Amino acid sequence: MILKRPSIVVAAWSILVLGLFAWRGDLSLAAVEERESVAVSRDYKPVVVRRQNTTALPRLPRTGFVFDSMGYSLVGADVTPTNGSSRKTAADGTFSIDLLRYQASDLLVRANGRRQEWLRTSAISPDPLAVCMEPSAPWDKLSKPPEAVAMLRGEGEVRGTDRQPLANAYVNVLGTDCWGLTDDSGRFELPLPSQAGTFVLHHAGDASVIGGFASMSAPFASPRAHGINVKKTKIIKSEDYVYVFI
Repeated sequence: MILKRPSIVVAAWSILVLGLFAWRGDLSLAAVEERESVAVSRDYKPVVVRRQNTTALPRLPRTGFVFDSMGYSLVGADVTPTNGSSRKTAADGTFSIDLLRYQASDLLVRANGRRQEWLRTSAISPDPLAVCMEPSAPWDKLSKPPEAVAMLRGEGEVRGTDRQPLANAYVNVLGTDCWGLTDDSGRFELPLPSQAGTFVLHHAGDASVIGGFASMSAPFASPRAHGINVKKTKIIKSEDYVYVFI
């Protein structure tokens, strides 16, 4: 008879469960005991998680040679860039150092009994990096480091007379050792040591062009003091090539 009325079973189970809770004190109306207070320091500071890995700027190895005024190689000369780790010359006077790819680098070269030398160069160059060190004298003063290099970078494109991209051509800032090399699409990047300069193009000869080409641009002035110059486009024409400097 009870099974025919399931509500009776449900009511019975409800009474049983409520009675169990009342017996345990879960349904007691007594005041809840105050919990132990936790002391919070007012000097609390948020935890700052800093990224450990920094973005590494692209670098390229550059080799060079250090010799004395008599033409002999200097062993153990110290070559220190302002933006990298120092290296010492090997038994034949040569050294290899990693330089920032798109920024001019200042190198300090030192050796016992020799005047220290400063030179400004870049990672890309077709010329050998050779340093001649003169003997030092007691009255010699330490050479001052050069003025800080401008944080400028130039981007551009080189095309031939057929309007096709010119690959593997060197672009130089005249009077400096700052170079860029065009890729297969004719584009290049190079460090600019100052806001004003003149560009020189050098393309080695091959089977189709005997002797290669070398041309010079008109003077260029960057409208900004740092970063990449993208505000002005200047097209420079010559007999052999058309240059687009951005």
